[in-house]
Parts: sequence; C-alpha cells; structure tokens
Amino acid sequence: MAERAFTVCLATNWNKAPMGTPPTLLLFRHDLRINDHPALNDALARGGPVVALYVLEEVTDRAYGGAGKWWLHHSLSSLSKSLSDLNIPLILRKGARLDVVKEFAAEVQATAIVYNRNYDKPGVAFGTALKEWGKSGAC
Repeated sequence: MAERAFTVCLATNWNKAPMGTPPTLLLFRHDLRINDHPALNDALARGGPVVALYVLEEVTDRAYGGAGKWWLHHSLSSLSKSLSDLNIPLILRKGARLDVVKEFAAEVQATAIVYNRNYDKPGVAFGTALKEWGKSGAC
C-alpha cells in the first residue's frame, strides 16, 4: 500500500510570544528515511522551517531486544545526519506519543504537523486522535 502524507493544521494562538517563523512539525515513526517520504516532501513544500520529531512509545511500539535497539539507534543516527543535511533538526523524545506531540508542538509553536499515515491499529488510532485535536486549525 502506498504511503500517504497527512497534514494536521494547528491553531496558531499559542500562549507564547512568537519567536521567528513557526515551524512545521514532521513526525517519524517506522519510516526512518528521507528518500520517497511523502510527509517530508509536504513539509518542505510548505516553506519555512521544519522540525522533525521521533517519539519512542514503549507501551505501544514493538518491544525492542538487543538487536532491535542497535538497529533503532543506528537508524535514528543515520536519519539525523540525513535531516541535518537539509537543515532539519531531529528531536528524540520518549513517552505517550500523542501527549509528547501535543507538548512539543506547543513548545516549538508549530503551525502544522505532517506525518505519513500508518495502517496498523496504533497508527490509525494516533492519526485519528491527532486530527481530532488539531481540527480547529487552518493552514
């Protein structure tokens, strides 16, 4: 199934004074690459700064053994290097994905959240909750 990017537009009335141009927040989950990445393409097409976020959610993500942790570490390191070549910082956080994304979006005063749709059960639930939370925004 072809990947599809979704954009959730956010209300920009954050409780902080704006600091420069608000960024687009680019979320990564399992697709830790920059080639053939619809959400990355959409984030770049919006213009302005982009900040990438990866959230390790140990409760719903697959359990990583030693080899899986090694793979994840090196995949995130490679992704960070690839994104830095595009002037996009990769931020790593741990916790409940939706809560972390909401908190980080407010922290950076993001105007939109862009992500590739995930078709597994947790991915669909996350996408639905994120769209519901951000539905009042307009891009």
